[in-house]
Amino acid sequence: MALATMPYDLAVISAGWLSSNGTGTQVHYGIARYAQDGSSLGRVEWPPADTARPGQNYVVGVRTLNRIQLSDTGQAIVTGHVPGNTGDRDFMTIAYSGDLSALIWSARFDFTDDPERYTGDDVPVDLWALRLSDPSPALIPYVAVTGYSQSSNAGTDIQTVVYNSTGAPLTDATPLRYTSSGAHPDWPCGVYLRRVSDSPDYHMMLIVGGTTWTSNGNAYVVLVYDIDTQAPAAATLVSTLTYGVSDYACDAMAMKVIDDPVESLLSVVVTGTKTYLPSEPPGQPDYLTVKWSYNASTQAWSQSWVETYDNGDDDTAVAVDGDVIKNTTGGFTEIIAVTGRSYSSSTGYDATTIVYADAHVFSPPSVTHAKQWTGRLDGIANGDDRGVAVKVYPSDDGTINGSGVYVTASATNGVPNLDYMAALYDGLADSGNKAFKTNGRLFFPLVTSGTPGDDVPIAMTLIRVGSDWRAFVTGRTATTTQGDNFLTQGYHYVVP
Repeated sequence: MALATMPYDLAVISAGWLSSNGTGTQVHYGIARYAQDGSSLGRVEWPPADTARPGQNYVVGVRTLNRIQLSDTGQAIVTGHVPGNTGDRDFMTIAYSGDLSALIWSARFDFTDDPERYTGDDVPVDLWALRLSDPSPALIPYVAVTGYSQSSNAGTDIQTVVYNSTGAPLTDATPLRYTSSGAHPDWPCGVYLRRVSDSPDYHMMLIVGGTTWTSNGNAYVVLVYDIDTQAPAAATLVSTLTYGVSDYACDAMAMKVIDDPVESLLSVVVTGTKTYLPSEPPGQPDYLTVKWSYNASTQAWSQSWVETYDNGDDDTAVAVDGDVIKNTTGGFTEIIAVTGRSYSSSTGYDATTIVYADAHVFSPPSVTHAKQWTGRLDGIANGDDRGVAVKVYPSDDGTINGSGVYVTASATNGVPNLDYMAALYDGLADSGNKAFKTNGRLFFPLVTSGTPGDDVPIAMTLIRVGSDWRAFVTGRTATTTQGDNFLTQGYHYVVP
């Protein structure tokens, strides 16, 4: 399931899968649109309800793509996987108008990599949408989808596809396919498109983060491509950034690109786990977060820092976010937040968030990196609590102290079923352990289960309305008569 917002009218788009036969053996895309007060603004099912829906069609991500005109309804772009022709799975990406009234395009991707037309699983993981001017000068939307694709010798490759405004692939798939050896797994965790130039070059930078196999074990990888959108369009791999540790498996879970053209800043942060392999069984994982920075003058990438978090037992990071905080003292600060779960002997697994700050000074140029604080969020009955999504938000006046971090977590409620849990952390300049604020409150439930079953959050988006911050969370909820339903909730924080 996935969630996004339409910035021009602040509507909320939620997408997931719906059972078409009541048993879950046949499912299809479901996309819903809500106003901020929780009222429904429409929904669609894909394929349409009056057509056959064999197999299982799962949604993994949604993005909203908005034109520059505020009157335009924009687009809601959803990707997932659908059954292939030979029992495998294919990418399936669809674009709807922002009000969900019209299907604009749909595109299936099925990679074949040998003369015998070998087919295997093609499963998308993430997508990104970008507007780029063309000679008209209209705004042309491009969509990048990345996922893993089975190779003919039992491994998986990182496969990315870039679509144009009609849903046609911009280039051949082969230049956007990455493999370490073919016989081992490579898989992505995120994708990002960046505009490099408009007329007359019309280039984009494509960034894909993930995991690759090396002789020392799994390692983080960031792939940087140059995309020339002019006919004949072409894709070129220009940088391959890796981080690995001998005898450790480094498995990437999430990627965040911090892109601020005003400050000429481009950073890539990848988070996940690092697990010691030689022990039997393998050692417990630790948080592992790596940041790379881009120098626009030299067009070169460099590794900025590596951070680990080891609380002693099964520490797993799954989400990362970051933003730029403008300072009034001749510089700016990057705030980076990582969330996941970490074990404590007294409280069990807690939703654990770690925040880092990189302070940039203009003159003389310098960057100071520091860990800011660690926040542990414990639900009811000291159960299995884990962060699933995190968002950094900036302050009104540009100071670090006015900024904050929203965390969405799943929490055991003592039944032992799972519930949604949301926390707001405020005051990023503090150090040490951070207690969460209590003035983040639930301001509307779109669906309430009223049952003791699991309510599991999956995705979150964050928007600002005046001085208010609103976090929207979507996932699934158990019911007694309808099985699992979507559950989308909004959390409201008024800046004091």
